[in-house]
Amino acid sequence: MANKGISLSEIERKEAELEQVIQEYYRYDMAALKAEINNILSVETEKLERDRRAKAAEIDEKFNQIVSLGSNHLKQGSKHKMGWQESGATSEEQLL
Repeated sequence: MANKGISLSEIERKEAELEQVIQEYYRYDMAALKAEINNILSVETEKLERDRRAKAAEIDEKFNQIVSLGSNHLKQGSKHKMGWQESGATSEEQLL
């Protein structure tokens, strides 16, 4: 085999350099990927939290409306009961 001027130690040194460059590349690439994933996770988490707060506020508003309607109904009384009480007739008489 002809020697082309590159020694075994030179090849080993170049392989070590290449291995170091590859490790640095993947370390940098993984750091960038990690930062991007964290950024996306943060944005999506904020969207979900905003939606959760909006839905909770909507549910709270609907619940307050229901409570208010129930309270108003109790204050006003049932029209059927009021009609029976005003006429002095019992419920059985009203049905007949």
